[in-house]
Amino acid sequence: HEEQAWCIDWSPCGNFLASCSTDLTVKIWQVELHATKRRKAEAAAPNEPAAPEGSGAPREVGTAQNVVELKLVQTLHAVHLRTIRCCAWSPCGTYLATCSFDSTTAIWKRDSKNGGELECIATVEGHANEVKAVS
Repeated sequence: HEEQAWCIDWSPCGNFLASCSTDLTVKIWQVELHATKRRKAEAAAPNEPAAPEGSGAPREVGTAQNVVELKLVQTLHAVHLRTIRCCAWSPCGTYLATCSFDSTTAIWKRDSKNGGELECIATVEGHANEVKAVS
């Protein structure tokens, strides 16, 4: 985002994040987890005692960790006219709701015929004031 991000939400399947911003965009990120091994060649961490010299135990210790890689797959825009305050996936993961300080809410649907991209299928207007949350 080029400006402040207000909200992020995990898709129910855990493969995507949606983030929304003051820059009037919603970004859809594909999440990839990579298991790695942290290596310490000489000294153990303060809470991890090092193996004693000559004990036959390896000097290299480590713990499995996950590295998260985010890949931008889509940018949603041209619906809200002011800061997009919140975004939330539906429990099935097919729909995404967004709301804005412009007093509107938008509903986006994943289009399986269009590579799984989200398209705006409805805009809800008529709120008297800013819409600050969706769920």
